[in-house]
Amino acid sequence: MIDAIKAHGSPNVRIVWSGLPSVKTLSSGKYPNSTQFESKAQIAVYGRASGVPFVDVQAGGHTGDFLTTKRPRRVSEGEDVWAFASPMPPTAVLPLIDAVRDYGLFVRKAIEAKVFPAGETWGAWGEYLTLEEQFKQLSEVTGRKVVYKQISGDEFEARLKAGGVPEIVLPSMREMFLGIGEFGYFVEGTVLSHEGLAEKPRTWRGFVEAQDWSGVFV
Repeated sequence: MIDAIKAHGSPNVRIVWSGLPSVKTLSSGKYPNSTQFESKAQIAVYGRASGVPFVDVQAGGHTGDFLTTKRPRRVSEGEDVWAFASPMPPTAVLPLIDAVRDYGLFVRKAIEAKVFPAGETWGAWGEYLTLEEQFKQLSEVTGRKVVYKQISGDEFEARLKAGGVPEIVLPSMREMFLGIGEFGYFVEGTVLSHEGLAEKPRTWRGFVEAQDWSGVFV
């Protein structure tokens, strides 16, 4: 698409790319194999270098994932205690966004800007919270006991495999969680601002309050 636009010299075309940060860059090369993040990051590098007006709008962690792939699991049969486990420390501070509701706010801001932010990288987020605080608020709103548990990278891979995740994907998932947990989410230079948005993005608590969790705690 980038090449086609460049080849035809379309003067009024602007590209807003839904990218992801490079975990390799975040970790200074310690975690180079987070394929799903690196592939999108490489497209952004190519887009910025192409000369086509290009802005990379990167979404933080999707709150909707906690209803599906990141849903808390019952700790033991018959016990009303639920947990989410990953290799990230509970003190890791992560950006969250209700992507379905709010990602478009950042895209709209870029499109409607008086000067298109070509070459920039924006973070799309509603709120920053530690993992510990995320599950504390989830407990408060739902009335369920939900906790966060840090596990080793090996145990994380084993759980993913048991859940049906293809083996070829496991190292990439492991590095993604370890890298973000250790080094943060957005790379240096990412624009992190709510200024100019059409409305304020939803907080994590606001998202939790708006959902039906009956299909999760079963």
